[in-house]
Amino acid sequence: MKRLSLLALAIVAGAVTAAACGGPKPPPAAPTPQANPDSEAQAQRARQDSIDAANSASAGTATSAGRMSTTSPWATVARPRRSSIS
Repeated sequence: MKRLSLLALAIVAGAVTAAACGGPKPPPAAPTPQANPDSEAQAQRARQDSIDAANSASAGTATSAGRMSTTSPWATVARPRRSSIS
């Protein structure tokens, strides 16, 4: 009977020790990514440039060489010519 009492005491002591120490530590929270103001401004400029290029293309303001007449660096790509074959 004495061995059973010591076994029960050891189990209770182990449970108390485990509860006092806590458990496994939770993983640290991942930091929230912060927006870069420079890249946001660059993205907004690129967006506005593409809107301006689309507006000028739909208005038919292309030059005779088939290039867009705007200052956007992306608008200098030649557009494919339309075929006269239908």
